[in-house]
Amino acid sequence: ARSILLPTMHTANQAPDRVTYDTLAMGFARAKRYEEALEVVEEDRQIFWDALTYWVAFESLAGLRRDGELESLFWERHKKIREGGGGVDYRQRQGGRSITRGSRGRRIVKEEGREDQALEEVLCGMILAGRLEDGLCLVTALEKKISNEQGGKKEGALRLTSAAFHQCLQACKASGNLEGALLLLQEMQRRGLPLNVAAYDPVIRMCSTKHAWRKGLELL
Repeated sequence: ARSILLPTMHTANQAPDRVTYDTLAMGFARAKRYEEALEVVEEDRQIFWDALTYWVAFESLAGLRRDGELESLFWERHKKIREGGGGVDYRQRQGGRSITRGSRGRRIVKEEGREDQALEEVLCGMILAGRLEDGLCLVTALEKKISNEQGGKKEGALRLTSAAFHQCLQACKASGNLEGALLLLQEMQRRGLPLNVAAYDPVIRMCSTKHAWRKGLELL
């Protein structure tokens, strides 16, 4: 698709934009063609990386087990968000946040730029790459490093919020990972985060899809 689409666009004097690159990269990532996904997002550097671009990059690096590069990219993303450069609009992704209509009726997601957003994107990427437990370990380590940078203060320390876990549960739903979703519920409970409808809904829906009736009833 890439070898056909991009040259065709150039021939027609249509410059590929961020949506073009994000769509191609996401398609390669979903097909587990991570090297090609990374090649596309690197080309996108000359335009602008949005939240979806980082999401795909994290997933691809996780899939290739290039964890050192993934962590370096996290710090880049974290700094960008803290400096106020993380809030953008981008095309709807699986489990997107507040959905609105663009000028042409296209569904878009308003990126809120939460401080824990980079942590969320790392964990979601690890989930989609089939490495949820590794992702939880990495995120916990990153939280500790951020806390140490802030002088080790527990009050106001940056940690994954309920909203971030809800996104990660949607990522589990997208990948059909019921066991992973149940593990995330346990992690939320361990962290003292509320288990509400937004947390239970994607898990119960997966129980229904996978005919795990007993587990679904236990969650009600």
